[in-house]
Amino acid sequence: DPDNKKIIICDEKLRKVLGGKERVGFLEIAGLINPHFLK
Repeated sequence: DPDNKKIIICDEKLRKVLGGKERVGFLEIAGLINPHFLK
């Protein structure tokens, strides 16, 4: 987001990874991508 650098505006590919969200806060993104990593 050009006005708020703490918000990420997701494109179609990123939405697939982040659960369909259009906008994601930079603190929220870690929790959304965590399930995609092997444990």
